[in-house]
Amino acid sequence: MVAPFPPFESPFSRRFGALEVKLYLGSILDLPADALVNPSNPRLWLGSGVSGLLRKACGPRLQEAMDAIGGVAEDGFAVTPAFEHARVAEIIHVPTVSGDAEVIETAYANVLRRAKEAGHRRVLVPALGAGVGGMSLEDTAEALLRAIEARDEDAPLELVVTLIDRAAVAAFERVLAS
Repeated sequence: MVAPFPPFESPFSRRFGALEVKLYLGSILDLPADALVNPSNPRLWLGSGVSGLLRKACGPRLQEAMDAIGGVAEDGFAVTPAFEHARVAEIIHVPTVSGDAEVIETAYANVLRRAKEAGHRRVLVPALGAGVGGMSLEDTAEALLRAIEARDEDAPLELVVTLIDRAAVAAFERVLAS
């Protein structure tokens, strides 16, 4: 049996069947998980924000692996190893720079699908679309909620939404509690 991930302090948690969504105030690099999500661009180029953090944490092989993939459709995703970032095994790259609500909802849905396919127990995800995409925190939280409600699978998963300030936590909590 695989050991469970260590618990962490979460200001909010809600179950949707076997899926448990938790909020975490801190860096996406802080917690161990099976995977973490990189809000990327379709070219899979590591820029700033979460991508910049991953470039430093994972080392140069991450960009090399992304270059080998060559890109990803706006409604798709790509998976790479996390290389030097020892707290996670893989990175799920989803294009989110458009800030379009449908694209962001699809990105969250793809994360949930990949988690089920890979048998992940914990996945870390930032507020997709809220950075370069320019979406409001409420809109990205609503996109997550729609993706959760539309899923047809009920695989056990701890989805940890990593947020960098209390205002973001409050926005996600308001939407997810409804």
